[in-house]
Amino acid sequence: MTVEHKYVIVRDDDLGFCRLFRADSEECPTTTPLWSGMGLRRGYDAMIRLNNESRPVVTYKVCVRTGRNGRKVFSARKSDPEAPWTTVKTCRTWKEAREARAKLAEKAAADRRDEDVAIMRRTGIVRKNPPRFTDADRRYVAWLRETGRFDVDAA
Repeated sequence: MTVEHKYVIVRDDDLGFCRLFRADSEECPTTTPLWSGMGLRRGYDAMIRLNNESRPVVTYKVCVRTGRNGRKVFSARKSDPEAPWTTVKTCRTWKEAREARAKLAEKAAADRRDEDVAIMRRTGIVRKNPPRFTDADRRYVAWLRETGRFDVDAA
């Protein structure tokens, strides 16, 4: 016949996790227990559950910044971004962060291509693929938009 003893689970701040003690043990700390109950197996299961719940949650950040050529550059990081980077999305797994980064990069490239095609139509350039507009070209188009002389949607 087995005798079930009373067990307690206490958080050990020095070690950073929960520990299981028998309630009548001399080594048991006198702090408030997180769990108490009968049976070693139930106590062990509760200790594992409490340790898993108290584990810090790892998050991955999808960040964006503007590159030298004016394009958006995306990155997936485990840590918080530094000054030029801004967080766009937070994900729970690395795989989700990579997929989100790829989708955002595809969307940015498609938006850039659509803008280039609209500029081509407005300026009368007839080509199958948009040309590589230089920084000077983009600054000129931005100036035309600011002054109201160029509306891409008008074409």
